Amino acid sequence: MNDNSGQTFLSFLIGVILGGLVGAAVALLYAPQSGEETRAAIRDKSIELKEQAAEQATYLKEQAQQRIDALQQQVTDLQEKMQKQAPPPAAPPVAE
Repeated sequence: MNDNSGQTFLSFLIGVILGGLVGAAVALLYAPQSGEETRAAIRDKSIELKEQAAEQATYLKEQAQQRIDALQQQVTDLQEKMQKQAPPPAAPPVAE
């Protein structure tokens, strides 16, 4: 997977979260409720969205760590391969 797809996914995720927040706020403001009920609904929704954001952050952190681990393993494998392919060091000349 290339870096661009990761950035695209992150942009999409941010758009979904922001869209959800705006949609929830508009729905709450136009709902036929009293001010107290609306504030309680906003508070409850904000708590729910905060928890969802924390879950997404944890998920993204785990995904990033998995990619880092995979890249580190690839570097280690490549280093080992290069060491195996390197010619043996030349013997020093013998002085007579």
